[in-house]
Amino acid sequence: FLYGSSFDKSELLVGTRLLFFGAVNIVFLSLVQVTTGVMQGIGEHKYAVKTLMIGSGIKLLAETLLLVIKSINIYGVVISGGLCYVVVLLLNYKRIKKVTGANLKQGVFLVSIQSAMVCVFAYASNWLFVSVFNETISMFIAGVVTIAVFLASYYYLFIYREKSGDKEIWKGKLT
Repeated sequence: FLYGSSFDKSELLVGTRLLFFGAVNIVFLSLVQVTTGVMQGIGEHKYAVKTLMIGSGIKLLAETLLLVIKSINIYGVVISGGLCYVVVLLLNYKRIKKVTGANLKQGVFLVSIQSAMVCVFAYASNWLFVSVFNETISMFIAGVVTIAVFLASYYYLFIYREKSGDKEIWKGKLT
């Protein structure tokens, strides 16, 4: 009902794939925003702008090259966006590490594990909800339940544990 009946299944499949792969870019975009904020906070705002310009140039070049390849075509936009974010993220990460001397690997690793756990909980709840109720319940309600599980697990893993004094995971102790 959302798209109407003006699209055939092949067009909807392309749109679905673009959204699916584009969703991965949201993770990289979020990480770029965080590292850019850190760069500004440590007085490296000019370097942050330079990395964004480098990433934009790479995105433009990659889009130009990938859009003309028939087998890639429109997916080149998503691929080039991801490439842009990854390059900017790596450049920012390298500079933050150089300027601050901080060992960021452990923190990034732990947050990545927690983020993966949140995604697994959300995916599992959606799969369970849809498979149990099958066609008897609307996809809208399944989506709302999935988002609620995502938010609840995010709150527990990132906020509640921090406030409650359960800081073992933040200290890097995974035992």
